[in-house]
Parts: sequence; structure tokens; C-alpha cells
Amino acid sequence: MNNDGKLNICIFIGGCSVEHEISLISGLQAILNLDKSLYKPFVVYLSKDNEFIYLKDLNTTNYFKEGHHLNKKTNCYFIRKNNNTYLVYKRKHYKIDICFPVVHGKGVEDGNLSGYINLLKLPNVCSNVLSSSIAQDKGMCKKILKTKGIRMCKWIELTKETKQKKVDKLLNNFKFPLIIKPSTLGSSIGIEIVNNTQELNTLIDNALKYDKKVIIEEKLTNFVEYNMACFKSKGILYPSLVEEVKTTSNYLTFNDKYASGGLKETSKENRTIPAPIDESLLNEITNYTKNIYNILNFSGVIRIDYLYDLDSNKLYFNEVNTIPGSLAFYLYKDYSFKELLNILIKEAILNFNKEKELINSFNTNILQLKDLKMKK
Repeated sequence: MNNDGKLNICIFIGGCSVEHEISLISGLQAILNLDKSLYKPFVVYLSKDNEFIYLKDLNTTNYFKEGHHLNKKTNCYFIRKNNNTYLVYKRKHYKIDICFPVVHGKGVEDGNLSGYINLLKLPNVCSNVLSSSIAQDKGMCKKILKTKGIRMCKWIELTKETKQKKVDKLLNNFKFPLIIKPSTLGSSIGIEIVNNTQELNTLIDNALKYDKKVIIEEKLTNFVEYNMACFKSKGILYPSLVEEVKTTSNYLTFNDKYASGGLKETSKENRTIPAPIDESLLNEITNYTKNIYNILNFSGVIRIDYLYDLDSNKLYFNEVNTIPGSLAFYLYKDYSFKELLNILIKEAILNFNKEKELINSFNTNILQLKDLKMKK
């Protein structure tokens, strides 16, 4: 806490991820909506090489367009001293009270940054290492949720090494069209649609350029995509409104999400909120969302994407985002973006204080044993 009685909050943006630029948009939105009467933001930009760069006076996308975020003269780092964590910038030390990673994609959202925050011994507004890593890995996430009865489209996971064996199995058991997804990416990057056997191998190879593992699913042809966000506060889950996502493509593309300066994800032109669905489907989406949040032990706000097959009237889990674009603030009608951020920050501090109550050391020092022998 600084001299004004405000909490110093470190907001991480960027990072070594193919969704790097999307993070800059989400991060800027969070910074602009942060309650400055309660929090003083310290914005740390992770370059694509994961250099830590302190950003001052960030208030518009022009800051990025003009390249101010790439000024390596503003590099910073963190130290632990006297049970406190400090951001060090130009030899000045700024005590940090809490961290807020607003990052997307493999390399940052997948638990890497959460692990670093753990080492800094600071509260983290978003999910922990394990929950984040599971959610980022679509194959692992599907395997776990399938055991809990969560319905999903027929799928298979393969790598470069298992490709031929899995393709043979796939051709005997799956129906075209298929959809191929890099297992640990997001924002629809690297997705391919396969319509026949002839193009299957080529498109798998294309997807494997982005990731070591790919997911192949039977693609629904007559469906609607629905999304719901959720956060937890004081033990109570708060699901959002359901949104119906609109696209003229075979799937929701990167352009559908982020055209027009990266802000199209929050616009009304490609979505309907609340979705025009009946109470039965609303309840099913809500129950799935709450169950998944608890099963994977999430923290902060998450967004889960679903597919609804209009032919069979069945709901399918698609994927989960632990740090959704724009933090999914637009899905909540009862909270402003500022209020949502306040709730998430307070919950992170509460969780951190509970964690500190746990025993994390053992009262015996093995190094003091007299007969301690080392093998060569």
C-alpha cells in the first residue's frame, strides 16, 4: 500500500504468445477501468522475448502504435526483500501488493505467469498454475471434463509422432467435415477445416506448425455458438448472461473476434446478449459452467464457449478461457467493468490470505544431521 492508502497493483500485459497483441487491448481496457481511488497501477509489458518493460502514461492504443512499449530503456525487474516484493525501475523500488495478469495464450496464460507470481509471493487475480495449464491444453482439459460427464464433440488428439496411427483410426471412425485446432493456442489461430481425405494430411501439418499437439473434432454443420462467463466471490459463483456469437464463416475466426482495431469482440454486431434461448437451455449452460468452474478449481473470471447442435438439440462444451478477451466484462449487466475489477481484486486478496494460513515449511532441518552422508 502506498502513502495515499491505495494498493499498488502490477498489471502484466503482452508476453511470448501468438495472442500478444490481443493482450495489449484487453490490458488497456482493464487499466482504463481500474478504480484509481483504490489502486495505483504499475503496468509491466512482457515483450515477445519476455523482457520486462515498465510502461508509463499508457492510456490509448496510440501508445502501442507509436512503439513506446518497445523502449528497452524502461526495463524493470522484481526483487523480494524483507518479506515484501518490489518492482525496480531506474533504481527506484516500488512495493507491489497484488498482480493482475491480463495476458492471453500459450506461454503466459497457461500458468507460466501465474507460477512467476507465486514466486513473488503476491496475490494473483487470475487462476492458479494447475488450473491455467489444464485449461490451455485443450486435450488435457477435455480428458478431465469427459470423466465428469461433460458432453463434447467426438475428438482425437495427435502429435507429429502419432499422426499416421491416429489418422488411420480417425478415417475409420470419424465423419467429415472435421475441424483441426492447435491444442494450446487460442483466438482461433491455426484452425483448419477439413472436408475430405485428400486435404487431411496437409492441414494437419499446417496446424502442427503452431503446436506440438493438435485436436481433431467432428465439426457440427448446423449449430449455434453460446458463451458464458463466470467468477467466484466469497464462495458464491456468479455466471454471466449467455451470448450468442454470430459469424458468416464455418467457425468463429480471428477476424470475427478482433477486426476493427481488436475491439470487435466487445461490439454488438457479431453477438446477441442475452441470447434468445429458452429457460431449459439457459439452465443447462449455467449448470455446465458452474460445474466446470468448480471441477478445474478456477479463480478470477473465466469464459466457457459452447456449441449447440440444432439438429440433435444437444449442448457441447467447446473450450474454456481462463483470462477471456476484455475479461468478458460485457457479459455482466449488473456490474460495470470497474465494479467487476474491484470484485476480482478483493477475491484474489482473500484467496491469498487463506493460502498463507497453510503450513508450508517442516520444522526439521536435515542439514543439521550429524551423520548426513552424500553419495558421489
